[in-house]
Amino acid sequence: MRQEIEDYVRSLGLDAYVVGGAVRDELLGLESKDADFLVPGVDTEGLRAALVPHGRVEDLVVADRLVGVRLHPRDGRIRKLTRAGIDFTPPRKEVSTGPGRHDFEIVADASLSVEDDMRRRDFTVNAMARRLETGEIVDPLDGRADLEARRLRTVSPQSFREDPLRLVRALRFVSQLGFEPDEELLAQMREEAPAVKLVSGERIGGGLAADGMGELSKLLLGAEPARALRLASGTGVLVELLPEFGPAIGFDQESRYHDLTVDEHTFAVVQAAADAGFSLPVRLAALFHDLGKPPTAWRGTDGRLHYYAKPGFSERGHDQVGAELAGGALLRLRYPNALRQRVVRIVRRHMFQPGKGDALRARRFLRRNGDELAVDLIAAARRDRAARAVPRGGGAGALEPASTARPRCRRERPHQARLPVRPAARARPPRAPRRGRGGACAEHPRPAARPREGESLIRWQLDGYQVAFTTRVGGVSEGPYASLNLGRKSGDEVERVDENRRIACEAIGADVAKLALNYQVHSTRVLRAAAGMHGEHADGLWTDEPGRPILALSADCLPIVLARENGDAPAVAVLHVGWRGLLEGIVASGVQALGGGKLAAAIGPGIGPCCYEVGEEVAAPFRERFGDDVLNESRLDLWTSAERALRAAGVERVDRFDRCTACEPEMFFSHRRDAGRTGRQGVIAYVTG
Repeated sequence: MRQEIEDYVRSLGLDAYVVGGAVRDELLGLESKDADFLVPGVDTEGLRAALVPHGRVEDLVVADRLVGVRLHPRDGRIRKLTRAGIDFTPPRKEVSTGPGRHDFEIVADASLSVEDDMRRRDFTVNAMARRLETGEIVDPLDGRADLEARRLRTVSPQSFREDPLRLVRALRFVSQLGFEPDEELLAQMREEAPAVKLVSGERIGGGLAADGMGELSKLLLGAEPARALRLASGTGVLVELLPEFGPAIGFDQESRYHDLTVDEHTFAVVQAAADAGFSLPVRLAALFHDLGKPPTAWRGTDGRLHYYAKPGFSERGHDQVGAELAGGALLRLRYPNALRQRVVRIVRRHMFQPGKGDALRARRFLRRNGDELAVDLIAAARRDRAARAVPRGGGAGALEPASTARPRCRRERPHQARLPVRPAARARPPRAPRRGRGGACAEHPRPAARPREGESLIRWQLDGYQVAFTTRVGGVSEGPYASLNLGRKSGDEVERVDENRRIACEAIGADVAKLALNYQVHSTRVLRAAAGMHGEHADGLWTDEPGRPILALSADCLPIVLARENGDAPAVAVLHVGWRGLLEGIVASGVQALGGGKLAAAIGPGIGPCCYEVGEEVAAPFRERFGDDVLNESRLDLWTSAERALRAAGVERVDRFDRCTACEPEMFFSHRRDAGRTGRQGVIAYVTG
């Protein structure tokens, strides 16, 4: 693949050089994903003019600086090989802009030589170039010798000052490529460590492509993360990067279960997770899992420190505090919501003890967490326990093979992988909050109750009705539809969907044979439910017939239920409410279908203002209709907009669950998060009679 790209660049008539990581990886015998080329003797505008005939050209901007151009080739074959484009840059140099040590900028200069450009790069092993035309290697700083010695040196004392991200990149090379920093580099790291706080979060954590693959993630995914983390700790970079680590450095756990300090134990667990080949969420969770110990420690009558919650000693356990610390750090580093939420859940539940309990406990564990999170939790717990006996400064020791986690979990599953929902059917769930009063002043009531642990339904309590919002937990579907998918047109097997609908109906005491639902089309139509109704084009159903269950599906749109609350003539409606239906009046149609009067409503799980980004064509009518505050920059608060629509239609009681489907991949399907390949949850309701 690389040869094809180089042949193509050679055909453009530019005197181009392969530079940086591509040359390094080539000499190491590694496959490189980089497609970066240096072109001397041409400035940025000259590059643009030369490349425009060959495809779409855009500015290449790094750290708010124009450094070159990116070509998206017109040649379809090459475009498939370089989906992110091919980067071309002229030589660059450092120019002083003031008297201070940080007063400079990097500017393109076509008159510079290739050697001059190499001297302003980060590390000597990256300061090599290969001329496409002749194959000549340009190596003015002996990077090849450093490469052979696996030695990491900066190209100048100002290297970290020019771009503090290089502090984390150096650590990543230690973990990923096995380099050994020289003493001069370590001294520079100690001096410049505070500057790492100046780097944008996405460059360190979330990744410029919002894929979670910033430098910290690459470090953790390397072969030797513990060695890199110890170097980060010793140079001060770790605490500057993650202040949450401060109290953990050197903290003696004084525990019969741990011989290591919190930081050394953490490094050992991260290394154990790497040795076992576990995923990024598990490795991130390993990094944060015990950071809650210092602030929650209390001394027991045995003279030792303990870290669990106990009245009068510590209000919360270290797993709770650690989860909060992880969530805050990952948010600051701009990690994607789904990844952040997954890591937080692993940290919060890492005290789970694999191997204990019977099949019933295993089924409850799977039902609560879902397959993927359950496997991650088992993985994290095993690495944590395996690392307890690791000698200080040593390796991970003998660990159980990673492959044992999933099969053991699978063997505990019942026939057809179905997770029963009987606990949800039997238990009396918590009541919803007291209803709001008095129009606009009652907005933002206390959120409605969440499901109990192990339950697959979120109940809404209202006398005379059975109402439940489903989750993705507790069904028989697999893959992206796991497991309680209620949508037949999602791509799932129809037989599994039908079984899921039976499970959900049974959980609230409904007869699935009487179930009615629509073919949803983002309209304002609300129809009266009838026997056998499954394909009418509409987005709402209502019924006053006792025992007739009605269902509205969703996977980011809001499921909303309306019910008469006047004591006689009970009737209930379920609505599928997206942005289009909300603007066009689906809520008012639902209220009208029930004939007005005293109504109560509940807004179920849907995409939240944290994740729902919209264009101006959607934002403008929402501002006009529901107020400026339903938009935070480009993020739309669909929950509040729906509540205001309900109150405007005369609904007095509005309960909200405020659960974001995009943020909770273990609990909900999300069309946006999963790029359309996902299942459907919904709301089921009926009059009890």
